[in-house]
Amino acid sequence: MALTKRQLMMFFILFPIAALMFIHHTLVSLSVFSPPPSVNHALSENIHLENDETATVSTEITVTTKKRKPEKPEQQTNTASNTATKQTESVLDMYTCLKHDAATDFFAQQLKLLEQLPGPASRDYSRPAAPQTQSTDHQVRDQMCGRNVCKSLIKNAPWTRTDLLKALREFTRDVYPFRPIGNNNLGMGFNHAFLSWFYAKQRQPKYIIENGIHLGQSTWLLRKAVPHAKIFSFDPKGSIIRYWDKNVTYWVGDNVKKAGYMINGWKDFNEIEWDLYIPNNDEALILFDDHQNHLRRLKEAHERGFKYAMFDDNWPELQGDNYSIKQMCDETGGHALRSPDFPDKQRVLKCDNFHMKDEFITLQQHQANREWLLSVVKWYFEGPPPLFYPPHLEFTKFGHKPKKDTTPVQLVLPKPSQQLLLYIADAIIPKPIVQTQEEFDFVGLGMKSSGLKHADFGGHVCPCYVELRQ
Repeated sequence: MALTKRQLMMFFILFPIAALMFIHHTLVSLSVFSPPPSVNHALSENIHLENDETATVSTEITVTTKKRKPEKPEQQTNTASNTATKQTESVLDMYTCLKHDAATDFFAQQLKLLEQLPGPASRDYSRPAAPQTQSTDHQVRDQMCGRNVCKSLIKNAPWTRTDLLKALREFTRDVYPFRPIGNNNLGMGFNHAFLSWFYAKQRQPKYIIENGIHLGQSTWLLRKAVPHAKIFSFDPKGSIIRYWDKNVTYWVGDNVKKAGYMINGWKDFNEIEWDLYIPNNDEALILFDDHQNHLRRLKEAHERGFKYAMFDDNWPELQGDNYSIKQMCDETGGHALRSPDFPDKQRVLKCDNFHMKDEFITLQQHQANREWLLSVVKWYFEGPPPLFYPPHLEFTKFGHKPKKDTTPVQLVLPKPSQQLLLYIADAIIPKPIVQTQEEFDFVGLGMKSSGLKHADFGGHVCPCYVELRQ
C-alpha cells in the first residue's frame, strides 16, 4: 500500500527522534554518563568534586572509606548516615601529628597550592636568618605530639573537613567577594572571616552578641550568616567603624552619634543586664573578638547562662596578647614548644587586654584553669585554616616577657629552624581545609572573582567555637 505524502512527512520527522532516544538509552545503560572518579586525598577518603565555576553551591561532596560504584538514587540517603558515623574520626584527623616524611610532603603540597594565588607571600618563606636543624628539634616534636590538649572535647564536635569544604566553596564564591571593606587591616582576614561566618551560619541563633567591631566587617559577616538575628555589638573605639547596620544595637565609645541608628555609650559585655534583651540565653551566640583573657570571658558567659560562644583571638601556645582557650588546653602551658633543658617550666605567662595586663601564674594554677575548662565545656572546635604553610606561624614571636619582669630567663623562644617550624605547625595548627588540587578548584580559591591573593593566607589564630554545659 503506497504511503500518502502526509504519512511520509510524519515518518521522516518521527524516525530521527526515535533513533536519538534509542541511542541515549543505550549510552546510559553502558554507564557512559557516570560521575567523575573520586579523588584520593590525605585523609584516605574519596571525595566526588565538581570544579566548574558555574556549578551551584549545593554540589554534593560524598565521603566514603573505599572506592565504590556510583550510587543509585535510593542509596544516597544512606550515604549521609554513613558519613555521620565517620565524623569523630574525621574531626580528630585534623588534629593529629603526621610522621616526619608525611608532614614534609603535606606542607610541600600546601605551598604548591598557595603559589597558584596572585601576588607575593605575606613573609619570606626562605627564612634566611633561620638556624640550622638542632639536635633537640625531634625531642621538641615528641613533646608537642605527646602532650594532652583538648581532644576529649574536640572529638564531640559535629563538623568534618567535608562540611568545611562545602561551606568554604559558598563563602569564597557568594559571600567574601561582596564584603563592604576590601582592606580590613588589623581586623578579620579571609581565614577568620570564613570561620566566624561558618559558626554563625551553622548555629542560626536568634541573638548574636558581638564583642569587638573594629571597622564593622564582622557585623556584616554575622548579618550575612544569620539575616534574621538580633545583633548587639560592643567596641570602645566607635569612631573607626565604617560599616553600620540600622538593625544592630550598639554600645560604643568615642561619643559617636548617628541619626537613625541605635547607639548607646560604651559598656562592656559583662555590664549589661541581658535578661532585658534576651529572654532565652540558649538562643544566643557570642563572638569574642576583643583580645581579652578567654578564661575570664568564659566565666562571664557561663555565669550568665549562655551556652554558645566563638573566640576569634584563640592564639597558639606562646603567642598573642591574650590567654586563649587553645593555650589553656595545653597541659604544659606552652613549655612543650621549648627545648627540653629550658630552666623555668613552673611559670606560665597569662596575657590579657592587648598585653596591658600580663602576669605570670604557676603551672599548677594553669592546670587548675585547664581542669575548670574541661568541666564546663561540652565540646570545642578549633577552626582549621583554608591553606597553611609553616612560616605563617611567625605572625608574632613565640614567647613574651612582661616589661616589669626582672628574671634573667629568656622567655622568648629562639628563632626555630626550618625543620622545627614545620614540626610546630604540624603539631599546633589543625590540618588545612583544602589539601588537594581538586579541592582547590572545587572551592574556587583561584577564581578571579574571589579576589584572593597569596598574602590573604598569611596568618591563622585558630578561631574556635564552644558549647558550654549549664
